[in-house]
Amino acid sequence: REEELDFHLNQLERLAAPTTITKMSLWTLGQDHQFFRHPQRNPIAGILMKELTITPLQARKIIEHRHRIRDLCDNIKQCMALIKQLKSLCKHKQKIFNDRMTKCQEILTPLQVVKLLHWIDEHSGTLESVCPGWGSERIRAGNKAAVGGAGTGTTAEVASKTQNQSENGIQQKLSNP
Repeated sequence: REEELDFHLNQLERLAAPTTITKMSLWTLGQDHQFFRHPQRNPIAGILMKELTITPLQARKIIEHRHRIRDLCDNIKQCMALIKQLKSLCKHKQKIFNDRMTKCQEILTPLQVVKLLHWIDEHSGTLESVCPGWGSERIRAGNKAAVGGAGTGTTAEVASKTQNQSENGIQQKLSNP
């Protein structure tokens, strides 16, 4: 689950990041009037003016939109910062969940862990009223198999399978010293 989350967040970041062509376009469109009026002062300005044959009228129109382009650049920076915050928050929540589950698995038997997960799933409203913010910490499973981690079926079936697997593992350890 953590790998899938990382994959999708990285995809989101990649899709939100401007391409090289977009970066160059935004940079060019964000230049001040000196860039277009005196292209000899900046080698890139001279090349662009010559290659694109930008007329003085076009240069004025580009300059008129300079503030909108700067705002767009600021929006892109904010978007990238928000994605970074989202990645950090998700990583933090994954760590909290993993730490809590590790602690539960150290203390409880596999059957008790399954029962706990089922109880949490069935009583999320109670938990939210008793523990404000509970829902923000909760990672919802898509199906019962994800909750129990032992296959498909009802919670009782999952608990039974988990108990049997646990007992089989203990018997194997006892018979193979």
